[in-house]
Amino acid sequence: MTELQAIEFIQQISPNTGETEAKILLQNAVREFSVLTELQEEVQTVTTQASVFYYPFSLFSGAITADDIIRIDRVDYDGTMMDKLSGSIDDDDYSEAT
Repeated sequence: MTELQAIEFIQQISPNTGETEAKILLQNAVREFSVLTELQEEVQTVTTQASVFYYPFSLFSGAITADDIIRIDRVDYDGTMMDKLSGSIDDDDYSEAT
């Protein structure tokens, strides 16, 4: 189904819906579907820094806020999958990458 066909379908169900509103509704539906089905997958790379444990999402291209992230499946370092963090981190270890 093309975008135009979807807009026409929305307008058949709701004749008072304008084209712009229908496009917004359609974009919201596509985003919600992507989140629920986890169809979008992307690999991101960030340059690590010594003694830094926190890397804000803003360092990754395309991700502006935590709301843009559905789930992080794994983290690799130098080609090796990292185990989940166990133990505790000292307060001074929370330096942020820039």
